[in-house]
Amino acid sequence: MKFNKLVSIALFTGLFTMVSCSQEEEQVGPVQNNEKNFLQITVSDAGVNGNVSSRAVEDGYKTTFTPNDEIGVYVVDMKTKKIYNPDPENGGMDASNRKFTLLEDGTWDPNGYGIERIEEEMEQLKFFAYYPYQANGVDFNVEVAAANTGGDPFAEAVEKWTINYEKLDTEYTKSDLMTSEATDAITVGAMGQVKFILKHRLSIAAIQMPNKVYEFQNTDPVIDPYKIPAVPESFIIKDKDKVEFNVNPYYDEQNGLYRILVKPNQEYTISGTFVLDGRKEFAHTRTAAEAKEGKAVKFKLKGSIVIDDQTLQIGDYYCADGSIIEKDKEAPQNAVGVIFFVGNPQPSALYDYTEYQDILKNTRPNCNHGLVIALNDANNGNTSKFSSNKAQDIDNWKNNQFAKGGEYINVMNKGDNNANLIELKGYNNTKLMQESQNYEPINKRSDLMCNILEQYQQSVPVLSISTNWFCPSYGELNEVTKNYQTIKSSIESAGGNLTQYPDILSVEWNKVKDTYWTSTVRNTDSQWVSGLNDAEIDAKKTGIAACNSSGNQQHFRFCLAF
Repeated sequence: MKFNKLVSIALFTGLFTMVSCSQEEEQVGPVQNNEKNFLQITVSDAGVNGNVSSRAVEDGYKTTFTPNDEIGVYVVDMKTKKIYNPDPENGGMDASNRKFTLLEDGTWDPNGYGIERIEEEMEQLKFFAYYPYQANGVDFNVEVAAANTGGDPFAEAVEKWTINYEKLDTEYTKSDLMTSEATDAITVGAMGQVKFILKHRLSIAAIQMPNKVYEFQNTDPVIDPYKIPAVPESFIIKDKDKVEFNVNPYYDEQNGLYRILVKPNQEYTISGTFVLDGRKEFAHTRTAAEAKEGKAVKFKLKGSIVIDDQTLQIGDYYCADGSIIEKDKEAPQNAVGVIFFVGNPQPSALYDYTEYQDILKNTRPNCNHGLVIALNDANNGNTSKFSSNKAQDIDNWKNNQFAKGGEYINVMNKGDNNANLIELKGYNNTKLMQESQNYEPINKRSDLMCNILEQYQQSVPVLSISTNWFCPSYGELNEVTKNYQTIKSSIESAGGNLTQYPDILSVEWNKVKDTYWTSTVRNTDSQWVSGLNDAEIDAKKTGIAACNSSGNQQHFRFCLAF
């Protein structure tokens, strides 16, 4: 009597990451909970071989999956030399291009069509998989698969594969064709298992843009080199038939590479333009022998610029393209701010905080050169409340309710610790408040500030080599106060303004106006404010003030780290 079971597929994978091409790591995840036995299928990625210089990329590329990704599976009966059908006499369904969809729990849903399994027939079956799933299947050659002589049943699929060049930036993996070789089912305990190893079938062009590099002459403190990558304007691929395609490449931020999938074993030319102190063109050709399957070929574009005669100073201009112009030179038209702090502003480098708590270091590790204040107030210069609702303890929420709270430093200072009050923590404070916008009711403690900040970020965009704009801490505006005249002079030369409000303690605390909000929290319902006046320097008791966050209206002046 034949014993019938349903075959289900469970592939255990994660996000798009990088691993060595020599490591065929198996991803293990949850097993489907079902009374029946299942043929469990796991998938690992053989990676991409690459002559790429950075350490992370030398380890190769690995494509894994996220929920709602889909694969296709073919099962070949080596005895009949046909696609496997467990019950052809009674209208059984061929195991051809069966779709499986990854669920949130890490299991793969057969979409109501599990593959029927005849236990005694398992030894005569070969399993093949490909990604990404195509509704009409791919060109899978059953005769080549059934011959079992090492031929490639997916060869024609590779030849006819279409790369969506216009969507590589957002849908890279949907064009990244991967296939398995013939795979057997094996017995693991009481269950059967098929272990697919998917191989990348395309070639990759990995393009490194040139940089402008500032090698500052500062000695106290010593400043790390500051790199500004060229801004790409266009990429064009010309294939072996001289057909050109405009490309929106995937940007590998970790390694600073623009990645483009190309057909393997075919000559191609990649060309385009980029901007780095002017517009420049590039064009490079790779032969069919160089464009191998599963191989990443690096293009290191020429045109880098090194500036090694500049000292980074307070009052220097910071530009929209990341360039830094010395304060004694003519103010550039594309200036977006002025430098007010020189040196590494990361809290773990300045104070007794761990790197785990340092969200600036962990999210923007290269922003260790200095701080910039914007040329103008946000909100069109109008004052605004900081929040729509007071009496929310954001530190209590951070420490007791927010799962990632340990990754941040507390934002509250009641004024009993002046040394802590003047710390540079604006990025930390702002990021935590932005995180809180996803949670009720704590989001109301900083919602108006976050809205005004978002508007300013959109109206004054900056490159990703810096942080985005953030609301400064009291300590950061304290640094501005120390060098107010120098900073004010540069801001005015660049067409902005910076007003000093000297008498913030001349009225009752709840009537203070015409000051700058800071992201440093005083208590559940008030923020520290700054008038940028000398009495406040180093948080002297006679010169500091706080305001009701949902009652008073003050100005916003934002900062960034680079």
